[in-house]
Amino acid sequence: MRHIQHLSLHDNQIQMIPDYFINLRDLTFLSLDTNQLKELPEIITKLTWLETLAISRNQIVILPESIGNLRALKTLQLNGNDITSLPESIGDLTSLEYLWLEDNQIQTLPETVYHFPALKFIALRNNHLKNLTELKKKFLTLGVKVKR
Repeated sequence: MRHIQHLSLHDNQIQMIPDYFINLRDLTFLSLDTNQLKELPEIITKLTWLETLAISRNQIVILPESIGNLRALKTLQLNGNDITSLPESIGDLTSLEYLWLEDNQIQTLPETVYHFPALKFIALRNNHLKNLTELKKKFLTLGVKVKR
């Protein structure tokens, strides 16, 4: 089991992630979409070699500061949760190319989201963001495609 690279556990009513996940040293893709997670498990933020993390359509309200540890992450799908804000450490995801934040409760974005050197696409539709036009302009000047 240690050599698994792609693990899809979507639609399983998962509420917690077991500690043995830390042993999945070759894991680069993890999908936990459409489960019952109320928070991003801390153990996930220790999988520093992950390139894709899909945790859409859960019940996540807050992301831990330790999410910034996932520096190899290229795709982060958080759409369809109840997230109200993003931690400053999200800016530490220097490899991030695609960020899906649609259908949450986000009101503001931390300044660090404008400093992703590799970001190509961000989805912000159906949040509670103020000044969305200004946010879109900021991202467009950085060469980032914005889905509103």
